[in-house]
Amino acid sequence: MKAQQKQFEIFERYLDVLLYAANATSPFTVTEIVERVVNGSRACAYKCLSVLHKEGYLTKVSTIRFEATQKTRELFGAKS
Repeated sequence: MKAQQKQFEIFERYLDVLLYAANATSPFTVTEIVERVVNGSRACAYKCLSVLHKEGYLTKVSTIRFEATQKTRELFGAKS
């Protein structure tokens, strides 16, 4: 697989997680992201969530639940 194609796939994965988070009506878990968004490994989903949390796009509301920050909601025009 070409490096550029791989990078685009990673970008799309992060974008999909952000879209899900911005429109979620309640906090979500890694398992929900695996089942509903990335259709991949748990490690892959956790990596996405960890990076997005570190960069300020998600907050951790408990040890296993995340939700979108205001920054993410504004980015996608989602209601608070």
